[in-house]
Amino acid sequence: MTSMDYQTELTPIQKQPQRRANYGWWNEERATTLRILWDEGLSASQIAVELAHGCTRNMVIGKSHRLQLPARPEPRSGRKPRKIVAMSVKKRTPIPPPQPIVEAPLPVSNELGVALLDLDSHHCRYIIGASEGKNGLARYCGQQKVWGSSYCAHHTRLCLNIIPRR
Repeated sequence: MTSMDYQTELTPIQKQPQRRANYGWWNEERATTLRILWDEGLSASQIAVELAHGCTRNMVIGKSHRLQLPARPEPRSGRKPRKIVAMSVKKRTPIPPPQPIVEAPLPVSNELGVALLDLDSHHCRYIIGASEGKNGLARYCGQQKVWGSSYCAHHTRLCLNIIPRR
């Protein structure tokens, strides 16, 4: 079998029409029933139940568009439209902002601070400024640091903005 023979065998298969799930479902009788029920004012779901035999709401809506049936003015619900009622708003008393905690800063034992290379594991790592010299390296606080923090008690409160419980 050559490649040419293979192609000639495929041509009849390719010419078969593709079929849809509900191919040919709508006939004149069902379309007439759709028009009558549509004019009576039934919903698409109710018409689908009347037509039965696998008819869905979407099939009814699609066919009604293709038949150019008049659109429904409004949904036929038995509910009345809601009235818009103004709601009363309770006035709330404003909550005063929390008062800032003012504490005197801890005295720094060394006004110049501690250089980076002189820091130990217990020293506060808060940068207090640069040294006055040619190198201009940062200087650190150097106080005893709080457990679980890199800073002393004063700089921990300053940096982390801890608000006490009421």
